[in-house]
Amino acid sequence: MDSRKFITQKNGNLYIAKVEQSDRGNYSCFVSSPSITKSVFSRHTSLLPQSEASKRYAADIQVAFSNTYALKDQNVTLECFALGNPVPVIKWRKVNEPMPATAEVSASGAVLRIFNIQPEDEGTYECEAENIKGRDTHKAYVYVNAPPEWVEHINDTERDIGSDLHWPCIAKGKPIPTIRWLKNGDSYGKGELRIRGLTMLNAGMYQCIAENHYGVIQANAELKILALAPTFELNPMRKQVLAAKGGRVIIECKPKAAPKPKFSWSKGTELLMNDSRQRHLTTASGRAAGYERIADPRHMIGGRRCFSIVTIEVLETSMVTDRRVAIWDDGSLEILNITMLDEGSYTCFAENNRGKANSTTTLSVKGNAYGESVT
Repeated sequence: MDSRKFITQKNGNLYIAKVEQSDRGNYSCFVSSPSITKSVFSRHTSLLPQSEASKRYAADIQVAFSNTYALKDQNVTLECFALGNPVPVIKWRKVNEPMPATAEVSASGAVLRIFNIQPEDEGTYECEAENIKGRDTHKAYVYVNAPPEWVEHINDTERDIGSDLHWPCIAKGKPIPTIRWLKNGDSYGKGELRIRGLTMLNAGMYQCIAENHYGVIQANAELKILALAPTFELNPMRKQVLAAKGGRVIIECKPKAAPKPKFSWSKGTELLMNDSRQRHLTTASGRAAGYERIADPRHMIGGRRCFSIVTIEVLETSMVTDRRVAIWDDGSLEILNITMLDEGSYTCFAENNRGKANSTTTLSVKGNAYGESVT
C-alpha cells in the first residue's frame, strides 16, 4: 500500500497522510473474517481533493495506541499514524530501555509488532511522527501479565517423627500468584507451609495450589512420617577399615532411625569421649565390679516425698578422652595422627526413643601416611 495511506485495525478507518489529486475517487470498506466465509462491502464514499491539498503542515498523530494489556507469549500490535505534509516519518522506541528482540516495525512505520511478548518487555512505548514542519509524539504503557508457573514445587517427602518441616512451594506470575494448601482434600492454610515437631497425624497427601487471575496450577505430594528404632540392616558398618600410620581416618556410622539417634563409640571396652566431663556407668562390654546404693525420690506418700533405697549393679568402666578422636554430629568417628595403638575393634552405638542398636568394625593400621589416609 502507498505509505501515505493507513488502515487501522481498531475501527477500520482509512487515513491518508497527504491527499493528492490522484486520490480522487469512490472508496468502499471491505470486511472479512477467518472465522466465517462471508465478506461484506460498505457503501461508497467519494473523495474530492481540494486545491489547498498541497499546503504544508506539521505532523499530527491521528491513530494512537492506548495502554495495552497482554498475556505472556502473546503477539502484540501497536498502531501509530500521523497526517502531515510532507508525509511524516514515524519512529518507535521503548522509553529508557532497549526495544524487545522480537519487535518488528512495518515498512510504513505505522505498526509495531512484538512477538511472543515476555514480562521483561513491559514498559512505556513511544511513537514519534516528524516532518520538516513539526513533530508529534505519543506514549502509552504495555502491561504484560502471566499465569502462574512453578519456580519450586513439592515432591513426595519423608521426614523423621519429631523433626521440623519447611515445604517450599513457589510460583511466579503476574499478578503474583497466591498459594494455598489442601491436605487429604481439605483446606490446610495459605502461604508457606511450616510444621514444627512432626507427628504421625501430619502424614498424608498434600496439594499446593498457585493461582492468579490468569490461571491455576497445582502440585501433589505425599508426606510420610518415619518412626523406627535404629537399625544397621540396610547400611551395616564395613567389617574392616584400613588406615595409614600417621594419617587420618573417618569411620562412618549410618543406621536408619527416626527420630535421629544419639551416638556413642567404644574401642573394645573403652568408651571414646569427646568431652572428659561426661560420665558413663557402662561400656559396650563391661564386667560386674560391685554395687552402689542410691536414694530414689520418685515416690510420694501423704503429699511428702519419700526416698527409697535402690541397689544398682555398676559395671567396670574405662573412659578414654583423646584430643585426636572426635565423634561427629552424623555419628562418624574421626581419628587423627593414627598410631599402631589405634588398631582394634570399634563399636558404634545408636539410640533413640524407639530403641537402640550397635555395629562393630575393625581398624587396621598399615605403613606410613603420605598425606591424608583414606578409609
